[in-house]
Order: sequence, then C-alpha cells, then structure tokens
Amino acid sequence: MTDNTLNVYEPIEQYLAALEVPQNLTGLAQVNYMIQKHLSMFAFSSINVMLERELPLDIADIVDRIVVRKQGGYCFEHNKLMQVALAHLGYQVRPILARVLLDGNEYNRRSHRLTLLTLNSQEYAVDVGFGIGTPREALPLTSQHYQWSQTHCRLCAIQGQDYRVEQLILDNWQTMYRFDLSETTEADCDASHFYTHKFPQSNFVNNLVVSSIDKDKRLLVKRLELFEYDEHQGSETCSPIRSSEHLFQVIVHDMGLNFTSEEIEEIFEHQQLKAKS
Repeated sequence: MTDNTLNVYEPIEQYLAALEVPQNLTGLAQVNYMIQKHLSMFAFSSINVMLERELPLDIADIVDRIVVRKQGGYCFEHNKLMQVALAHLGYQVRPILARVLLDGNEYNRRSHRLTLLTLNSQEYAVDVGFGIGTPREALPLTSQHYQWSQTHCRLCAIQGQDYRVEQLILDNWQTMYRFDLSETTEADCDASHFYTHKFPQSNFVNNLVVSSIDKDKRLLVKRLELFEYDEHQGSETCSPIRSSEHLFQVIVHDMGLNFTSEEIEEIFEHQQLKAKS
C-alpha cells in the first residue's frame, strides 16, 4: 500500500465506521443506506466559508471537518467524500457538475458537485450535498417521481442528454439543478470549489445556510431565519433569529454542529450587517 493510498484508506475507513453500514447490504441497498445515514448525521453548512477558512479537498481534511470536528460542509466536501467512499467499496463512480437554478437562471455557472454512479449498466445520480432539498436515495437517470415523508422530488430526463432534479413546493415544481454527463475532472471541481468559497459575490461567502435532515424533522437556517419542517404532519414554520445566543442554540444544540459561541457571534454580526446593507 502506497503512502497516497494510505492517506485515503484510513480516513475513508473512519467515515465508513461512522456510517455503520450493515455487512449484509450490497449494491443499491448499500448505496441508499449510506446516503440516508450520511444525511442524518452530517449537516450542510456554509459557516466555514463565511469564517474565511481554507477548505482543502484532501479526503483526510474533509473527514476531519465533517466527521471528526462535526462542522458540516457543502457539496464539494460532502459529495467528494461520498464518491471516494463508494469507489473504495468498488463502485464505478465519477464527479459531475450541475447548474443550480433556484433563482430561475438557466445559465448559472456549474456550482454544484454530485456523483454519477454506474451499477448493473444503470446510471444513477448520487447526491448528499444539496442541503435541505437533497434527494434521499440514488436517482436512476430516467424520468421518475419520488416521495420521502412530505417531500416530493422528481428527476426529469430530457432526450437522454439533460437531467433536471426538481422539488414540489406549494404545488409547483421548482428545478433545484440541472446537469448533463459531459466529462468532469477533479480539476474542474477544484476550480468551481475555489470560486464558490472564495469569490466575494459568491452566495455562500455572503449568506448563512445550514441545514440538517432526520426522519422526523428538517431544519434550515437561511441568513437569520429558522425554518422547521415536520416530516409527519407536513407542517412548516418560520421564525426570526434575533440574537447570537439563539443562533448558537440552533446551530450547536439543535443541529449538532461544533462551533464556539465566538464563531457563531461573528456569523450573526456578519448577517446583521448584510441585512442592513
């Protein structure tokens, strides 16, 4: 085993141990278990981006931030971790980059990383890094509708070339992102990652986005608002976050992330200034 292989093997084994994947699961059942367990354990978060921290994409660094220190991360961290773990288990995977369309602009740059899985001659989109709207299983690249508790999602395949992942919101289908299967390299992902967490006008540089998903409840902090979704009743509430203490309670105690009160206060003050500008 080379030093480079060892550098990947040990942190990936640590990640897989945290997921506690049952030994009897194989194939798609194993992949879907990993997706659902990952989403239930590891939050989506832009906090480290807003704190202007360096975010190297070496697997050891990703595992340290997400698994060990429990600070969450965003798509370039979560989905690279999942892709490398699947490759470690013997699956055929590669990265793809999607255009996020939440603002309705069809030509946004490719800023979302996900994984293309090929299993038994069928291709699937695997995603554990789109925040509160993340699909909760591998999506075969055929037009299909999915429902997880109160969440409705669909994948639309357009002439086998363009794919759209959509979510039902207030009786309307909203496209979360679209992608094709053009070649994507780690260098492509690194460039998009650099822009997303460094460019002054990037969404995550300017806006707090933290979310967590479990079987009973989904929580989303967007700027200084808290959205709570009850998965059983189908209810949604929205409330303002008026103090750094309240933000700390939500981020650390309710969502389980590991940040200091001083770091959360810095984020709170940053978002207050943004709201006034």
